[in-house]
Amino acid sequence: MSNSKTLYRFRINPVELTLFSVISLIFCHSIYNLFHDFSSFQPTALAKMHSNPIFERRSLASISNFSETIHIRCDQTHEITKISKIRIVSPLCGLSEEQKETQAIKVSIKNTTSNFEVTGFIDDLKSEFYTEFIPLMTGINSIRIEITYKNNQIFKQELVISHELEK
Repeated sequence: MSNSKTLYRFRINPVELTLFSVISLIFCHSIYNLFHDFSSFQPTALAKMHSNPIFERRSLASISNFSETIHIRCDQTHEITKISKIRIVSPLCGLSEEQKETQAIKVSIKNTTSNFEVTGFIDDLKSEFYTEFIPLMTGINSIRIEITYKNNQIFKQELVISHELEK
């Protein structure tokens, strides 16, 4: 008598076959839904609006008084504005006439009232810099500007901007 058991081996694992079948069915169902229109499907862009923009008081962002560009001089220390965000444009200051060819390598701008730092962008062709928008707090805002040149010379300027609310 032989006690050997016959071991059955499958060419394909039944668990893998089951998983493959389920995933294939889900894929086929997705493709079917992609090409057939159902009335229950409504994209958000086509849904009914909850607001009525014709009667609400709205304005375009491009024409609002939300931001302003302020051109400052090298010796300027004070500016008054009613706008809540400003962009500063200024010539590169702090060099004598014989050092005018020295390039600026970094501009640091910080609203020390709110501890908000912004990026300064240097335009070598116009010999000026400009900033991204700086949010202002109501009242006095102290802006610190530091320009670093290639010869390690640093020019510092303090600018006080008074932000008054519109009445």
